[in-house]
Amino acid sequence: MRITAFADASLRVLMLLNGVDSTGPLSTRSIAEGIGVPFNHVGKVVQRLRDMGLLDATRGRAGGIQISSAGRTVTVGSVLRALDQDEEPAACHSPNGDCPLAGDCGLRSALFRAREAFYAALDELVIATLPTPRQIGPVLVQLGFGPPQTPGT
Repeated sequence: MRITAFADASLRVLMLLNGVDSTGPLSTRSIAEGIGVPFNHVGKVVQRLRDMGLLDATRGRAGGIQISSAGRTVTVGSVLRALDQDEEPAACHSPNGDCPLAGDCGLRSALFRAREAFYAALDELVIATLPTPRQIGPVLVQLGFGPPQTPGT
């Protein structure tokens, strides 16, 4: 299965914010730099994730975006399911018209079941457990926060 570019960027945002939670709120521009996705695209992602209750956003000079309590416990499967709910698993429509087999298509229903099985397998994976210090360290340095602190230092 493939995920959309929007879903991919959404997962990256959630991973980054879970990994840098102790640094405080980040700007949308910093998030875009940290995950390597264009600023305009990240702005839309942040808005959607905020609407889903996974991010907290504060306006103003001391504001920014940070992970919410729901964003600390959300799973990959639930995020993908919520973001892709309007996506059809197969292109049953084309510029030449609708597929004549679409009325009672066994393939389409099988693809819906397969997609749900894909999401169900990812329901066990909590996003907050994914970022590692080795992965987040260079991003923190890039954003000007310095290397991550290790326990006991």
